[in-house]
Parts: sequence; structure tokens; C-alpha cells
Amino acid sequence: MQRLADNVLSHLKRAAEPAVSFWLNDADVPCKVQDHCDVIYSLCLLNRLDLIAPRALNRFASLIPQLALPGWNSTASQPPTEALNVHNFAYLLGTLNILKRRGIGDLYPRIELKRKPDFDRLFFGNGLTPKYPAKFTHHAWRVSHWLGGVPSILLSLSKSVSVAADAAEKRLAPSIIAINGRLNPKTGMIREYQSEFLQHAFRFAYQLRHDPDLGDLGGVAHILWVNWAMGIPYVASEQLAEASVKALARRGRFLEGVPYCLDFDLLQIARTATQAGGNAPALEAEASRYLADIEAFFAQSDLGAYTLHKFPGALATYAEAQLVTQGPGAAIDIIKDAYWL
Repeated sequence: MQRLADNVLSHLKRAAEPAVSFWLNDADVPCKVQDHCDVIYSLCLLNRLDLIAPRALNRFASLIPQLALPGWNSTASQPPTEALNVHNFAYLLGTLNILKRRGIGDLYPRIELKRKPDFDRLFFGNGLTPKYPAKFTHHAWRVSHWLGGVPSILLSLSKSVSVAADAAEKRLAPSIIAINGRLNPKTGMIREYQSEFLQHAFRFAYQLRHDPDLGDLGGVAHILWVNWAMGIPYVASEQLAEASVKALARRGRFLEGVPYCLDFDLLQIARTATQAGGNAPALEAEASRYLADIEAFFAQSDLGAYTLHKFPGALATYAEAQLVTQGPGAAIDIIKDAYWL
């Protein structure tokens, strides 16, 4: 692990990304929230949060009140510097969870500065199902960012010891029950569509550029993360374990050419679904292969166009592989720490 960490840090520093300079070199440079989160998740997974520059945390804290956040009404007189979608808000809260749990700093009070919660805006009229754009009904991976992201936000806020915690907690359990109830009981997959004909047409078109089966698994992963963090049994855990391990066995080195989030999604499903009652005897072989492949990837002198946002997915995949091959405590279980990735 030490050699991997050294190689990854070397690549991060050479990438000349503004957010890396912000956190490691005390550079006061503008960055998108996602980039900040990528750096903190990466340092956490490398167990190197000690590298954070002295003034970086306070500068980051000052940015939070300036953001437009889903489910919150702003009372600020100035326009927001950046508007976050549900996915990136869940990612921001995951970052705050990491910083708080590692004793770096509690930035949750900054979420409530110049804002009031309005969680009804996050749901359809029934108040249970997270609101997503109707045009994505047939796109499980797209829809999942709302179906998983909203409960992840509520889970983070419910643990934050804030004035919004009670309101978030009241929404959380009913929404999780409703979302799990909308999954296909035979496969465990997301099934928001109403027309089988249109779904077949969508999958036909989708497969021209992507694997629809991987999209389905990568989608439901966003919902399973909250279930895993809360200790809630998976719908069709055995089928999910089997489907994810079979998909992993069909990969080359990585599911998207380079180590990224989809590798983490499927390996995390396979590990946790197996513990939740599934059966995946080939899982350890796939995890061992990931350890070797990720180490070899970062041992390269040049990663080409590998971007900052890919680092957390790669490192989280490596941690999952360690948890599979070496058991609990071998690495960070990032979803139980952050509730999102």
C-alpha cells in the first residue's frame, strides 16, 4: 500500500490541478466543489489527510455559505458562486463527514449559514420518492443520482447535530422504504419505467455507446450505499452479488479503460451483497486482480489524460479489494464513513 500511496501522491502533485495546490500547497485558487471533494476523498483513502495545508480548511469553509444547495432556500443577498446538484451536494456532505470524523474540523455549521431547509423540494408530491427529471425514467444510472443522492443527503444531515437534523431524520426512513420498494424484487435493480417496449428501445440505443447491464448495476449502487451505511438488507442480494461478480469477470483490466467509479460500484456491490446474503465464490479472485491492476496502473510514469475526478474511484476500488481479500479493518470502508462517493 505504501508504494501505491507514494505513486498516487506523485501523480496528484504532477497533475497541476488547482484543487491539489489549494489543499497541499496553501494556494488560494478558485476551484469547483467537486474538485475539492476529489482531493479530500483521495487523501482520506491514502490515509494522508495530514498533508492538508494549514489555511486550506478555513478557506474551504468560507466557500460553503456561498453555494446554492438542493433542498435549501438561500437568505443571502449575493448570488451563489456555484449551484450544486443532488449528486455533488451528497459528495460535499461526504467530504464534511470525512473531515469531521478524522478530527480535521466540523464544517456542518457552515451549511446552515444564510439558508433555511426546505426538504419538500427534494421529493415528488407523495413526499417519499426523490424528485428526478421525468426524461430520465428509463435511464437507471441517471435516475439513481436522485434516488440515492437524496437519502444520502438526509442521512448526512441527520447525523450533523444541526437545526435541520430532526427534519432530515423524519424524511430519511420513509424515503428509504419507498425507494427500496420500487426496486425489482427479482433482480434488485431500479425499475422506474412503465413501458417495457420503451425500455427495450432505450437499452437498444444505450448499448451503442455503453453496456446497459453495467449501467443498471452502477445505478443501483447509489441506492445500496445508503442501505449499507444504515444496515438495511438489500433487495435481491443474492442476484446482485451474482450479477456484479459476473460483470467484473468480463472486464479487461478496468470497466472503463482506466480505474474509475464503476469499478468501485460493482466491487462494492459484490462485497456488500455477499455479506447481506448473496453468494459470490469468485469474488476474491476478482479483488486480487484489482489490487495488482491498480498498483500497475499507478506505477506508470505517465497516466495520460487521467483526471482528478477518477482518483477517488480508483482508490476506493483498491480499498474494496483489500476488504475482500484481507477482511474488515484492512482498509477504509468509505461508504460507512462518508455515505457517498
